[in-house]
Amino acid sequence: MKRNEWTQLIQLPVFLPRLGSFLYLIFGVYIILLLSNFIYEIARQEGFVHPFTLLFLLLFFYALKAFIQGIYKVLSNPIQQEEGNGQEVRTKGWLKKIALQRAYKNWKNQPQMIWGLFLQPSYVEEVLRYQDEYIRHPGDWQIPDHVYDHLLLMDLLSHLFEADHKVPKAIHLAAQSMQTAKAIGWFVQASQGVPLRKLQGFPIPLTKRMEQALLHSRFEFTFPIELRRAEIKGLGGSRELIDAVALKTEWSDFEYPTFWRSVWTYLIHHDIRNKWDVDNIIGYIQTIKFEKPFYDEFGDPIPLEITAHPRFEITGRNVNKLLREATVWSEKVHQLDLGMQAVWAQSIQPLHLSLPQGGTVGILPLLTKRDLYQEGEAMNHCVAEYASDCIVGTSSIWSMRSNPHTVEEERLLTIEIHEPDCIVQALGHDNRPAKPQELVYLKEWAKENTLRLSLES
Repeated sequence: MKRNEWTQLIQLPVFLPRLGSFLYLIFGVYIILLLSNFIYEIARQEGFVHPFTLLFLLLFFYALKAFIQGIYKVLSNPIQQEEGNGQEVRTKGWLKKIALQRAYKNWKNQPQMIWGLFLQPSYVEEVLRYQDEYIRHPGDWQIPDHVYDHLLLMDLLSHLFEADHKVPKAIHLAAQSMQTAKAIGWFVQASQGVPLRKLQGFPIPLTKRMEQALLHSRFEFTFPIELRRAEIKGLGGSRELIDAVALKTEWSDFEYPTFWRSVWTYLIHHDIRNKWDVDNIIGYIQTIKFEKPFYDEFGDPIPLEITAHPRFEITGRNVNKLLREATVWSEKVHQLDLGMQAVWAQSIQPLHLSLPQGGTVGILPLLTKRDLYQEGEAMNHCVAEYASDCIVGTSSIWSMRSNPHTVEEERLLTIEIHEPDCIVQALGHDNRPAKPQELVYLKEWAKENTLRLSLES
């Protein structure tokens, strides 16, 4: 095929960066309109011969020229004359050819074909690393008529590399989910007949039993989970242990394959398969060895205050002692988590005031972390950060509302009291100061509860 047939094509793989060009053009329109307005105002007041008028005219024509050039570049995307190695030129060319002749013609019915493969050009760049291993001409790739966008890369890899050796489903799953040079490299090696246990750079070393377990997996989960399940099954772990461990698997765990394999061997040797015991041991290890933080339901870290032991090793440990330590850790996490969600004490009487003109005003306590989060979301401020103060009892938070507990309810102020009796903050939406009428209600409530008013400025 002639070179110009490969190179004279639209570069859809760089479509996403070109979105920036469109934003640039929109900004250009704004600048041109702004300059036009300046020129009109100055010319109307000073005349066209005024220096400022001439300066803005010059800027106007410069911006207009850049704008026209930008439109031409984005819409026509002129042909790029690529230089370099012939194979490299052809390889870049077939991407454009596929994008234009295969995917673009199906744009109306299957837009995912463009978005799936070409939205992130880095996927394709990783494929280019292995162009010397292609067994089929890339230009012969036929995009399937019906395929999900995330499977396009897999279909392309199969076309380029698969021949006599069928690539295992595990590697398809890895390449599909990871989309990195390493995973594509596994795909290339597997297509050449390399066994899974001998793939270079694989996350963990595999035995033959682990390899067979991975090959025969039903792949109901993500690749990391399936890999961990195969590892424990290959070690002889029970179904209960496999299920308990796999669902807690994260990619970061594969950074320490030797250590975690010693953990799985320990659990199998001591026949620990109860889900709660397994969860407690893994969580305990992640905390003391790797200092992994744990979070409550709002995404805030739970302050465990447990001494870290980076050199922790499980081999040789007394199983009963380990279970006790893990149970104590779990109870501490649970208690702290409950503490973050617990209802704290209410030491002041709320306000319920009927207004002469109709309606009511109330000052209500916020007694849970969820209450604080909802108040912060509604009022657009940071009251949720006061949860720890409420838990230890140094502050209490209140919400002034009109017509509380009705469909007409409206939040007016968020109030902080430094215990036991000093009102230090009363702020509205976006931290606005309290309005005069709101201060009237606040002072009446303070008088009823013998509170001091010392609002921060």
